[in-house]
Amino acid sequence: MQNDHERIHANLEAIGIRASGAAVGLFQLLKELLEARVLDGEAINRIKEAIITDLAATRPRSQTLAEYEQRVRERMDTLVPVEPAPETPLRH
Repeated sequence: MQNDHERIHANLEAIGIRASGAAVGLFQLLKELLEARVLDGEAINRIKEAIITDLAATRPRSQTLAEYEQRVRERMDTLVPVEPAPETPLRH
């Protein structure tokens, strides 16, 4: 069974980010900022989408853009899971 460190490296390599200290640090920072409520889920998702867009520019030609982006998005969601925002009841 993989420990967290091995899982993070495997996910980063699978989406095309070399498992350098900077990449691991970025994802740890995103998790910490989310847990500390410095950034909300929407901000984290915007950051992840920016990374996905950049990675998609160098995707393998064997994959469509949509397939590649979905695969990367799923991997990134395992690295930095974001809970959906709770629905707030309407106040009258």
